[in-house]
Amino acid sequence: MDVLHAGLRYVAHDHMALVIAVVVLPTVGIARFRDVGATSAKAGWALRVVQISVVLTYFYSVVMKWIASGNITHWANGAVIIWALMRRGAEWSKPFLEMPGLLIAGQWATLVFEFLSPIVLFFKGKWLYGAVIFFMLFHS
Repeated sequence: MDVLHAGLRYVAHDHMALVIAVVVLPTVGIARFRDVGATSAKAGWALRVVQISVVLTYFYSVVMKWIASGNITHWANGAVIIWALMRRGAEWSKPFLEMPGLLIAGQWATLVFEFLSPIVLFFKGKWLYGAVIFFMLFHS
């Protein structure tokens, strides 16, 4: 497989926020220490752009999994999580390697989570905080 097509398999959620922030934060302008408590439409816009781009990377990762595998069920019923656990080699993950059914269920849950991720853009309050915590735990 050539480099171009190999690159299409991975959507870098963990770097997306930084890349987009580097692009949009200069549009906000200068912030000073005495600006505490002040609100800014430009800052709100920049934060929302970062939020939208990060959430959409999860959705786009489902699309890329579908394209790369040819059939989304092939990806979901495969050994992707097993490969990831073996590659990282953490001691806590070794018992899970003995439970392929649980890992396949986890892959299906991941697909559902990533496919439905755009609904987070409509959350407010406690629901939004819960979603942010879930996204953080997803990557821990």
